[in-house]
Amino acid sequence: MGKKSKALATKSRNFVLFLAVAVMIILSASYETAQAAKDKVITIYAAGDYSGPYGGITTPGMAAHRDVMKYWKKNNLIPGAKYKLKWADSGGILSRATSIFRRFKSSKPKPLLIVVAQTGEAEALRHLFEESKIILFTWGASAKVCYPVGKYIFGNMASYPDQFGFFMDYVSKNWDYAKMGRNPKVGILTWDNGFGRGFESDATMAYAAKKKVDIIKPFQFASTAPIDVSTQLLVLNKAGADWVFSSWLAPQVATTCKDLARLGLNKKIKYAGSCPTGDVFLKRLAGKNAEGFISLHSFATFDENPNALWRKLFKENNRKPEDMAYGYPQMVTGTMTILEAYRRAIKKVGWEGLNSDALSEALESLKDFDAWTSPVTYSPTRHSHNKLRMVQWQNGKLVPITDWTEAPDMNPK
Repeated sequence: MGKKSKALATKSRNFVLFLAVAVMIILSASYETAQAAKDKVITIYAAGDYSGPYGGITTPGMAAHRDVMKYWKKNNLIPGAKYKLKWADSGGILSRATSIFRRFKSSKPKPLLIVVAQTGEAEALRHLFEESKIILFTWGASAKVCYPVGKYIFGNMASYPDQFGFFMDYVSKNWDYAKMGRNPKVGILTWDNGFGRGFESDATMAYAAKKKVDIIKPFQFASTAPIDVSTQLLVLNKAGADWVFSSWLAPQVATTCKDLARLGLNKKIKYAGSCPTGDVFLKRLAGKNAEGFISLHSFATFDENPNALWRKLFKENNRKPEDMAYGYPQMVTGTMTILEAYRRAIKKVGWEGLNSDALSEALESLKDFDAWTSPVTYSPTRHSHNKLRMVQWQNGKLVPITDWTEAPDMNPK
């Protein structure tokens, strides 16, 4: 046999070997998928910062995952279904989050949906989810994550820009333009990151101008865990702020509330924040200084109906006081939403036809779905919640001061 013939034979053997391996991989994947369908297993994969700065709200979310899944299993809401929760801690480190995604992606069968807790990680990983055709179900709703609408990208609250638009409506509606003779001024004190500035866009700034609300520039920023923000508050006060708005968490809100009181500005400047700021822990962290603080809110709170089903589950499962953080009601809604999407998809295409496309279409079919702690609506043009409300600290409790209301659509198209 000549050299060319030997080379050709070698190439042929290699090609046959390649085909054999490819067929084995396909058959193996098909078998795993078929086996999962036969076993009727629903696995929720969850990745996020459970030990870093966000751990105080994300860890209770894991408890919510377990409690809601347990309820669905006990009541056989998806006939014959088994439920699993697989999670991994990124510690707020992007390289670790990327590694977790790749590990989850290689699972057999391939995940249809992965929950991601941290905004920055979700923003960075969006393209990998889309390439892999795996649904990214993010805790928050950064416009950079959810918009322009991607078939496999969904947010578990009103988007940050929508929240800010809703806040502009509230400020404008509650301002006496004739009496004051000027526009209200809103100063920004927040984190200089994807979450802290997630509300900021050309659309939201234009909407503020349309509502005749002046946004003070430049924004004021603080560290991850500031112990004093008096300098930033004095800058905003000098600029004539009537309101201060923040997008961060309860510990940072507590610092701001205490500094406003210490500086004697809490009667002059009103303070408000985005969804996660409305946390029951604020009472412990800020005490009476939290009085009057207003939070945009996408979920029910622990200061409301003690007889609500989700509150009963919290008690029945012996959850601890530290599990009462914002993340618990947030992921009650998240888990209810995910499982309802599975229920609808299975009803439509069966276990054998279940895939991420069917799950995405099921999510888009939700219209004012009662997810226990919030009404959930998605559509082909809006992959984050459309409704939210405002709550205020009054006499040590979070009290709703608006009804559930559709927010203006501030999202990129």
